[in-house]
Amino acid sequence: HLSTNFIDILYDIILKFMQDENRPFNAQNVTDFMQKHGIKKTAVQKSLDKLSENNDLVAKDFNKTKIYYASQTNLEVPSPEELKEAEAQIQRLQAEITEERQAVNIVEKELSTVLHSLTDEQITERVQTLETECELLESKLVQVQASSSLVVPEELALRSKLFCAKFDNYRKRKRMFRNVWDQLLESSEKKASTLEEDIGIDTDQSVGLDCEAIQKTYDNLKKVRR
Repeated sequence: HLSTNFIDILYDIILKFMQDENRPFNAQNVTDFMQKHGIKKTAVQKSLDKLSENNDLVAKDFNKTKIYYASQTNLEVPSPEELKEAEAQIQRLQAEITEERQAVNIVEKELSTVLHSLTDEQITERVQTLETECELLESKLVQVQASSSLVVPEELALRSKLFCAKFDNYRKRKRMFRNVWDQLLESSEKKASTLEEDIGIDTDQSVGLDCEAIQKTYDNLKKVRR
């Protein structure tokens, strides 16, 4: 059983996290954050339910998924004068950023001109350096070509099998996610892109994952294994 003091501390940690982030999370998202404190999902779930009962958090049901976010009732609402001042400050900062970017562009162009304007002596020295590097690379190439295969067939087959297994697992988990995601979209009036940003979902595109290239590699390995 958890002590009362520990429960109070846990409530405070979770509430501060939710208020600082100020966006929707499900219980698993919060559990992932609390792992560094060694807190299990059961304790997190109880805390979320208690905080929502106390109106510190708002809980919304999306089919079988419950989303929590910090209550907005206690947030300070800025006055029209404060909003006007903030907008003016934003415009001033944007203008400063534009000026700084223009100044950086000018400096970069000047630097590029200087770097590409080599003297005859510098060009000669550069050519000699490149020739030396070329000779070293050619020597290494000869050594590699003369050596035995760097990867034995058994190791290549094992790595190919592991790659295909991990990609199969990725596609399985992605299908499971899509099933839950489609249900969320059906019960929400928001666009997919807006809901992704609100919940904090990283897509393949947002993390720079080249799925097409990975799929081609997977298909080629499957053909070879057949």
